Amino acid sequence: MSAVLRHLERLAQGFLGLVLIAMVLLNVGNAAGRYLFGRAVPGADDILLYSMVWLVFLGLILVTARRRHLRLDLVERLWPGRGRALQRLLIDLLLALLCGYLALQSLAVVQRLGAIGQTSIATGLPMAWVHAGLLIGLALTALVAALQAAQTLWTLLRGKVPA
Repeated sequence: MSAVLRHLERLAQGFLGLVLIAMVLLNVGNAAGRYLFGRAVPGADDILLYSMVWLVFLGLILVTARRRHLRLDLVERLWPGRGRALQRLLIDLLLALLCGYLALQSLAVVQRLGAIGQTSIATGLPMAWVHAGLLIGLALTALVAALQAAQTLWTLLRGKVPA
């Protein structure tokens, strides 16, 4: 399972890097066009905003894979060994359930937006594509959290304490 997690992490990290580079280039081009030529890149602000949505929700996958969510360290320190592993298992299960539920809700929104054909006024991009960032990010986060929970549970069932 850890190989699957590492693969998902690398894919998300590579995609996020490409999106971030594209955003920087677009932002620089937009600023240069605005200040040097008096013309902005059409739709650049919308594209940057939509890209930020994708960055945040795909970044959630990396945060989950690395277990870097905000948490109470004090509680973690009070529960050494198996207690800490059980806490991690509970958090992973709750995160998987919550993100799975939100992904299903997001799927309904993406389907509705696709059905009505709503597009961005400035760029003409289908809004279903923009909102798909939430769907994909939440669904993959749920998957990563579920895999981590399974890995922790398997380790505990074998009588070991996860690292």
